[in-house]
Amino acid sequence: MNINNLTQELNILGFKSPTAIQKEVWNPLTSGENIIGISPTGSGKTLAFLLPLINNVKKGNKSQLLIIEPNQELAMQTLKVVRNVCNKLNIDLGVGNLIGGVNINRQEIFIKKNHPEILIGTLGRITELVSKKNKWFKNINSVIFDEADDLFSPTNDLVIFHLINLFNVELQLSFFSATLTETLKNKVKRVTKDNYEIINTYELDDTQGKIIHGNLLIRNKNKFNLILRIIRDTKYKILLFTNGRESLYKLSSFLNHNKVRHSKLLSSQNHNVRYKELNDFKTNETNLLLATDMSSRGIDIQNIDIVINYDLPDSNIKYIHRTGRTGRMFHDGMVINLGNDHDFRILKRLNKNIEFHKAFFINKKFYLDALPKKDIHEYSNNFSLNEKSVKKRKNKKKKRNKNKGVRMKNRK
Repeated sequence: MNINNLTQELNILGFKSPTAIQKEVWNPLTSGENIIGISPTGSGKTLAFLLPLINNVKKGNKSQLLIIEPNQELAMQTLKVVRNVCNKLNIDLGVGNLIGGVNINRQEIFIKKNHPEILIGTLGRITELVSKKNKWFKNINSVIFDEADDLFSPTNDLVIFHLINLFNVELQLSFFSATLTETLKNKVKRVTKDNYEIINTYELDDTQGKIIHGNLLIRNKNKFNLILRIIRDTKYKILLFTNGRESLYKLSSFLNHNKVRHSKLLSSQNHNVRYKELNDFKTNETNLLLATDMSSRGIDIQNIDIVINYDLPDSNIKYIHRTGRTGRMFHDGMVINLGNDHDFRILKRLNKNIEFHKAFFINKKFYLDALPKKDIHEYSNNFSLNEKSVKKRKNKKKKRNKNKGVRMKNRK
């Protein structure tokens, strides 16, 4: 197998050429090496690990390839991709789904009966089944940890180490992520016994469109009305992040009160509700999706015009994950951060490699760095948090009150 096979397979799947991550990991994966694959969100990581490894899977040899996802939704998305690839490339392989929230006995019966060569699931359910010493795991020779930075959370570390030790054979281990941290490297070093290669394609990747990062200075009390105006005055497809459920609930309630249709994702939603909320947004029934860092994990939505950080993230990793939802696959995008001067100083300190612009929204448009002169007065009255202008307004108010007192005194 060589790189030409990759290009041919991608052509059949409807892609003109491989992305950087797809090209760079092909040879290491087909050769059985352990790798950490790093590339931007939306750069084709699923096909990057699937196409080289699926060619190593043999029909009728029970389960050989195991793909672990951080949540049910991403597992289901990957399941669809694998089935679509097998169908279009005429690869006769079975695929099994091992996610939580589904009857575990039915999953065991399905696997014992059908012996799928590829298994996809969530960490908890897979560990539960492997711990039972099921025979149909004995032929697993390659394990993929997708969204590895999410999977290697403090609560999952011991589970992952335990899972890998449950396999009696030496495994090929692959870890894919949009971010590379020292923590992730140290954990991969431990599970692979320092036998791995890092393939970071951020500098090589050309699938990302231009992303503009704008900081919009605003008081907290004015955020509701700003979002209302943006949604009513534009047709942008917007993904909005809050830092928690409480903030999301309040904004959602305000939008409902003002009869603004929107979708929202909460980690507590059941699968059917979550599917409908996402589908409404994907099919343009709504053009605003509210989410938190937790609830947005695993969502795959194309053509998001703007990411709004209603509440600013508290880490560089979270910022990268959020903003990577726009500017994907050759499309340009915009990120709008809402906050005050103090918030933005922290944001810039956390994201030193990003160029931030001043952002404004007025007359149904976003402006960067400067406003047309005719709009400055209107904007400052509505949304800005310019401390000098605040002081001026306070001084004018004091002066008016003082003059009013003088006039009242003169009347007497």
